[in-house]
Amino acid sequence: MKAKGVPASFFIVGENAQANPDLVKRILAEGHDIGNHTFTHPNLGELPDSLITLEINSTQRLFEALTGRSMRLFRAPFLGDAEPTTSDEIVPIEIAQSMGYVSVGLHVDPNDWLRPSADVIVDRVLAQVSDPSPDTRGHVILLHDSGGDRSQTLAALPKLIDALRAKGYDFVTVSDLSGLTRDQAMPAVPRDRSGIS
Repeated sequence: MKAKGVPASFFIVGENAQANPDLVKRILAEGHDIGNHTFTHPNLGELPDSLITLEINSTQRLFEALTGRSMRLFRAPFLGDAEPTTSDEIVPIEIAQSMGYVSVGLHVDPNDWLRPSADVIVDRVLAQVSDPSPDTRGHVILLHDSGGDRSQTLAALPKLIDALRAKGYDFVTVSDLSGLTRDQAMPAVPRDRSGIS
């Protein structure tokens, strides 16, 4: 991303952030968005409301402790598209929104977590971005940077960036798409709460 000058929005799993605090700080320092993707990546539709809140709050507090900033962007695990329709998809979104989050969905998902080849990832993204139906065509692209071997996803990135730029696309963060400034998407934590001096 850095070599191609592309900003991204990373939705972090708290337990991964806890294990890699320097990476979280680097993502922030390089100008990317960071949003909340829960602490342990459970299917929130299977949890009681209190545990959904705990999952979100745990990642929030860890991020605040690591960076001195809060988060306003949220993406629920296992919720792949932009329009949740069932109660198990809607309730976690409602809880996150009641906590002050902007929920982020997507339509472009090449299922890279299944580890297809880089060329398949690129082909799937280009097909989904070009879908003629406005109901399924999308421009928020989901790629994974953890959860196993990501070598094919990494190999797909430069090809994907070049192919999308050749089609006239620009790359922006989710906060930019939402009309939020960086400080609105990741506001500074008041000094008396963060413990950071």
